Amino acid sequence: MPNTVQSIQSLASILVESGLVTASQVEQARTRQHATGGRLGEAVVDLGFAGEEAIGRALAKALGVPFTQVDLSLVDPAVLARFPEGLLKRALAMPLIDSGGQVVVAMADPTDRAAVSELRDAAGGAVSVVVGTPAAIRRALVECRGGARPAVGTPAATAAPSATATAPQQARSVRPQAAPVGGALLQRHLEAGAALRASEIHFVPVDAESVAVFYRIDSGLEPRDFETPAAVRAAREHLLAAGVPDLSRAEDSFAQGAGSLPVGSGRVQFHATHCRSTTGVATVLRIGPRLETAPHVSTLGLTPLAEAELCELCEGPEGIVIVHGPPRAGGSTVLASLAALAAREDRRVLVLEPAGTAPYPGGATRVRFGSREQAARVWTDLALGQGADVIALDDVLHGEAIEAVLGGVTVGRLVFARTDWLDGRDLLRFLARSRHARAALHDRPLVLVGLPGARREGSAVWAPSTDGGLRPGTLSATLLSLEDRDALLAGS
Repeated sequence: MPNTVQSIQSLASILVESGLVTASQVEQARTRQHATGGRLGEAVVDLGFAGEEAIGRALAKALGVPFTQVDLSLVDPAVLARFPEGLLKRALAMPLIDSGGQVVVAMADPTDRAAVSELRDAAGGAVSVVVGTPAAIRRALVECRGGARPAVGTPAATAAPSATATAPQQARSVRPQAAPVGGALLQRHLEAGAALRASEIHFVPVDAESVAVFYRIDSGLEPRDFETPAAVRAAREHLLAAGVPDLSRAEDSFAQGAGSLPVGSGRVQFHATHCRSTTGVATVLRIGPRLETAPHVSTLGLTPLAEAELCELCEGPEGIVIVHGPPRAGGSTVLASLAALAAREDRRVLVLEPAGTAPYPGGATRVRFGSREQAARVWTDLALGQGADVIALDDVLHGEAIEAVLGGVTVGRLVFARTDWLDGRDLLRFLARSRHARAALHDRPLVLVGLPGARREGSAVWAPSTDGGLRPGTLSATLLSLEDRDALLAGS
């Protein structure tokens, strides 16, 4: 497209006509734009109405120009040298190559006619515009001009740090760039993290002027980026608007919450943890794909015998499944799969969970709790009061509190509970000493499901359990025969 870019639609009208946003949402974004001084598209992203890539592709389609993933490898340094840095930052544009006398320029908003005109003047001739996301263009501008944002696996500074330098020490050798709007910052890192199949994004304050950003990938925790404290503070405000508690009081030292945000054509779920340190507030985002439906139990890595036992248990009127193992090992997904297997139109499903991100079946009554101790006290009253037929207790009963699943409230109900016990044999011996053990172990089906002993990190978090599933035996299962139960009770 030889871009004089004449007579084109506005960004707002393109977004509305493409169905990405409503007219009302555009007005909300304009209000946000005026308050922050940012761009309309970034305000749309900041409010969670659409993702950067979706906006870019809608722009490209409406204008009849290509959409491109801007990357440093696409940039000709000789072409870049023709353009003043201030113009590129102001226009949010990145010159790529000279193609037959036309300079190909990636822009976040080609509907900005004044910016296109300035770029044409700087090029000294025709420009051909393609669309790129603001985050990718900013990243390329910083890498080309200053080299301050390292790629994964590269040194965190222009001068290579010593082999013994720690990550925060490496971070001190660079200066962070100007702060984008909080939502745009989150969007940029979530998109990059998802592309790299990272399981965590760490924002670690280094000093009063810089926050180091690290991604946890297959090879471990790698330096990735640097932001200003103001930018990260704005990102925490965006998380707060999404329902994640922040450290609002000086005496608060820890806060956490969970949710999901749009990334590309899908959504990424996250669990955010804030911690007040001596250098500022450190934030970690635990990220992964958002599953809209729970995977079938046949894909979870159980043996055929264990799978058949669980399916039979879920068909019956009562039974207990205890999922035990370390955190971040897929326990919530296992519980959601069991709840989906047990869900029927004639059953009421009640879920107590710390976050709202696990793919529990539609129609379930989902109760998010802030305090595990409070949830452990009230779940029996909730189960009775709500007339629940199926109860999922996700991370509610830790330690000796797990004994409560053998109590009278669970009689005639299906109960699925996730607990922090690591050794299934120790857990069974403990349950056998319960005052409810003899009745519960003799009269009700009981299965223990053991999670893998290591936490999942990097690409393992993104591995789709629906594509063939995990290898049978990945999850262990303890199935008790009548002889096993008698021996267990006799040994108690």
